[in-house]
Amino acid sequence: TGGTLDKLESVPGFRVGLSVDELVETVRTAGCAICGASEEMAPADAVLYALRDATATVDSVPLICGSILSKKLAEGIVGLVLDVKCGAGAVFSDFDDADTLGRALVESGTSSGLPTVALVTDMDAPLGMAVGNAIEVAEAIDCLRGHGPADLRELSVQIVARMLVAGGVSDDLEKSVARAVAALDAGAGLERFEMMLIAQGGDPRVVSEPSRLGRAVRMRTVEGDRSGWLNRLDALQIGRAVARLGGARCRDDGRIDLAAGIRIRVPVGAEVVAGDGVLELQAADEDLLESAAEYARAAMTITDEPGVPRRLVLGTIES
Repeated sequence: TGGTLDKLESVPGFRVGLSVDELVETVRTAGCAICGASEEMAPADAVLYALRDATATVDSVPLICGSILSKKLAEGIVGLVLDVKCGAGAVFSDFDDADTLGRALVESGTSSGLPTVALVTDMDAPLGMAVGNAIEVAEAIDCLRGHGPADLRELSVQIVARMLVAGGVSDDLEKSVARAVAALDAGAGLERFEMMLIAQGGDPRVVSEPSRLGRAVRMRTVEGDRSGWLNRLDALQIGRAVARLGGARCRDDGRIDLAAGIRIRVPVGAEVVAGDGVLELQAADEDLLESAAEYARAAMTITDEPGVPRRLVLGTIES
């Protein structure tokens, strides 16, 4: 699918390109900011990434570390919490490879004077019940209301709790988890998100009216081909399906249909009946739905018996 910035650009007017001064002011007023790298901060990163792409070294652990940490160190932050994905939908599908990356990031960050923690988390299946761009922003807003899918909520709370400790706000992880849950349920996160939208030029009405994010005009349901348990939903195949729908940057002109995506109707681990809708495909064109359906079907693994419950956090790496 699109990246984080692509997703947020589904908010009308939202600016992802901020100067250093604008970034500082946004964090000062809203308490948070989400933006892209700029020529003012770690300017060599874009040049090095282009070289990595040309030399097939995009997945080089030392170069990944340099790319990620150069921007964090330039920002002058006091603590860093990283979510290192592992599974079919991640750069590294193998846990050992993801763990190696996490340890390299923690070691490099810490040795540079930046206390760093990495969580290795599962991305074998999609996180949440929405995959795309605008559709994921709408789901994030729902989560910030204190609702949303349980897995998205759980991982968000775990990361926030670690951030409270890393930032020196708390020295107790268990109390930090409770504090994060209380803030989420009280709507504090949604309030800050709305403030961030305003500070970065976005339309804050999307918070109360998610339809302003845009909606696809064509939809198609993909059913389970047998009864049983949805034991797996392959994140890579789901991502390929979203790309076929137009929701990823794979066209010659680089354009993305921000409204395209997939809504997951049945969570992984749940029981399904043959013919029941498991996935809802959303796109601008009927032909795109047909093209994506093949990948969506390939993503589903339905078994006679329930599988092992999903573990979101597979490992924690601290200095």
